[in-house]
Amino acid sequence: MSRIGISVGKKLGNAVKRNRLRRRLRDCIGRALGQTAPGYDLVFVARPELGSRDFPQILAAVTRILQRAKLTGAAPEGSKQ
Repeated sequence: MSRIGISVGKKLGNAVKRNRLRRRLRDCIGRALGQTAPGYDLVFVARPELGSRDFPQILAAVTRILQRAKLTGAAPEGSKQ
């Protein structure tokens, strides 16, 4: 199982806006990690421009990040496969 951390700073708005963004990110990460091998520790840091994006754009950004990191379908580091 992968462990996920999400960081949303105070510069992104009040508590309601930060929590909404955190929930959206958590949902997008869960959907994108469906194809990712378990065993990673990931930390996502929300940037200010992410607050103005809608759900499909956030999902596309998370998917693109995981592809750039070559985590989609990869075996976790240290695994004996």
